[in-house]
Amino acid sequence: MPAPETIRLYGTISHHQVIILVDGGSTHNFIQSHLASFLHLTQVPTAAMRVMIGNGSTIDCDTKCPEVPILVQGHTFLVDLFQLPIGGADIVLGVQWLKQLGLITTDYSSLTMRFTYENQPIALRADVPIHPSPASVSYTHLTLPTTPYV
Repeated sequence: MPAPETIRLYGTISHHQVIILVDGGSTHNFIQSHLASFLHLTQVPTAAMRVMIGNGSTIDCDTKCPEVPILVQGHTFLVDLFQLPIGGADIVLGVQWLKQLGLITTDYSSLTMRFTYENQPIALRADVPIHPSPASVSYTHLTLPTTPYV
């Protein structure tokens, strides 16, 4: 479940909107495996890497998408993305990306991060809603079966 203290951003890859989680606790950058295929990103084999996820289990990763251009709030970043079956976001940008930005000022009360990238001052603000918007289906119009399914 997304927490209110996380920085989640909308981004664009190949004219498709993606949800990005900025995660300083993640060593690398990751993309959902099926999204990499859907976007027809270049996929190259890489040395196997064992990734420990939040619940303590591990997943092996052996494919990356090199130098993927991600447009975020008017700024383009070239990012290497390792493929993993992740959930909760389409992309995770970790320390691998953050260290390219140099000095970063992060304000978790306003969910903003400021840094200089390619000699340009940049301020990114979390813009993905914490809670999903309500479904557009009106539950008052649904008819439930009177007999259980077999």
